[in-house]
Amino acid sequence: MHARAVAAALGDEAWESRDPVEQANVLGPYAGGKQVLPAVDEPGNARLDAVFAALGDARRRHGSDALGAYIISMARSRADVLTVLALARRAGLVDDAGSVPLDIAPLFETVDDLRRGPDTLRDLLADPVYRAHPAARGNLQMVMLGYSDSGKDGGIAASRWSLQRAQVELLEAAEDPGIRLTFFHGRGGSLSRGGSKTPRAIEASPRGSVDGRVRVTEQGEAIHRRYGIRAPGTAFAGAGHRLGADLQHPPA
Repeated sequence: MHARAVAAALGDEAWESRDPVEQANVLGPYAGGKQVLPAVDEPGNARLDAVFAALGDARRRHGSDALGAYIISMARSRADVLTVLALARRAGLVDDAGSVPLDIAPLFETVDDLRRGPDTLRDLLADPVYRAHPAARGNLQMVMLGYSDSGKDGGIAASRWSLQRAQVELLEAAEDPGIRLTFFHGRGGSLSRGGSKTPRAIEASPRGSVDGRVRVTEQGEAIHRRYGIRAPGTAFAGAGHRLGADLQHPPA
């Protein structure tokens, strides 16, 4: 969606097929605020402008803590992250210091993306345009790791090994530029989607990967199973009935 919007804004039909380095070079002035990405009357651009305008409105109304991380699904290059900065600036999501007040988290989902993730992060943090962004946010950078998609892509064993190695190598990539990483674990509820006991998962994390900060998803069926409350006098049917029973009589 991001790439299609930029293609329309720049009037470049070949944008999505261009080399990521070339894309990053074009996006640099827009991401850094020297130029403004052209506004065009196109549905994808209109939707993204509305998203970033809503984020800016939430920040003005409720303060900086109103915004969480902006996650880029299937992030594969520095250009993917610079695109978000360019789009945010166009929509006016800029603070008084001229920075984009938004944590941008690339999400590495497939096994190949996890393996390439450290090189992607290294390339991103070497870019002076982007490097100014985490510098304005306390030298913190969030990276999201995909459990479900990597499991579907390579199987549980390959997924877990890739996730473990990715954390070690991402920490190494962030060490030289002095960036502290927060890992956002995109774990699902079932084992095939990365689910397991959260304390055990944290204890099994590579040394240094938590460092006082960790973020974990709670999604889908896991929310209801862990936090759902059965209303008095309410009956569940089928699988829902079993779920209700589990909530009232949890296993030891």
